[in-house]
Amino acid sequence: MVKPKDATEIKMTASSVQMAPGHFPWKAVDGNDGTRWCASNDSYPQWLQIELNKPHKIDTIRITWEFDVSYKYIIEGSGDGKKWTPLLDVTQKGENSGVETPLK
Repeated sequence: MVKPKDATEIKMTASSVQMAPGHFPWKAVDGNDGTRWCASNDSYPQWLQIELNKPHKIDTIRITWEFDVSYKYIIEGSGDGKKWTPLLDVTQKGENSGVETPLK
């Protein structure tokens, strides 16, 4: 996943982080397919929150997973970090790595 070109992160938080190999949250949007954010375990749910410096229109998302298998996930957006709106829900069918997907 790559952040919008003119966006600056204010804060990145995650439900958990796999610290030993250094899979920190900011690595989810560094544009390098060789790095990644990883949760510390396989329990559900896990989440990653990216707070940007100002609102941005995001039309599509491309996620490169660690393994090329079908993953199920939800992408949500918020203007205030409190009220969340689903932008993409692939919890029923799943999706493979590297697919560019339009958001609502």
